[in-house]
Amino acid sequence: NSKMKYISLCNQWKYVFSIAIISFNVVAQRPSLVGGDTASAGVDSAYKNLKPKIIHYTSDTLKLKGYLYIPVGKGPFPVYIWNHGSEKNPKYEKGIAAFWLKRRYVFFMPIRSGQGDNPGEYICYEEKQIRRTKETEQLQFRRIYALHKKANEDIIAALQWIKRQPFADTNNIVLAGSGCAGI
Repeated sequence: NSKMKYISLCNQWKYVFSIAIISFNVVAQRPSLVGGDTASAGVDSAYKNLKPKIIHYTSDTLKLKGYLYIPVGKGPFPVYIWNHGSEKNPKYEKGIAAFWLKRRYVFFMPIRSGQGDNPGEYICYEEKQIRRTKETEQLQFRRIYALHKKANEDIIAALQWIKRQPFADTNNIVLAGSGCAGI
């Protein structure tokens, strides 16, 4: 049935993504690949009281919010885009941001439509409404797929926004996330 195929596909991608993250973490922790030894006390103190800059980007016709952290120093910097999970009100990720900032990466967490105080419908609510219908599983799957495709378009819009920023090294952008946002 289509629901089982979808779950199986998600699990396969989660496995592939886990391997990619493990591999990436090994590379990211090698200082020679990320701009030298940045674990010094001076760098640590620079990120002690992290607060994100609130930015806005446009997806379709919606003005969406995102959290942005830029490392201390002269750029352009590589960029780490964190695609949050399905929580209704994503909070900025101070710990993850500090990890990447210390390695001289921009940390960017765009918030998708319908989440946080962004305009649009909350995706989990929409999914629940679709599952309550008497439509066939195949039609429900197609409609839920369309919701996730729209969420992906928000992230593509965020990627396009960051690529236009002068502090971003557009040849070095990582896109990762949590839950289904990570696959």
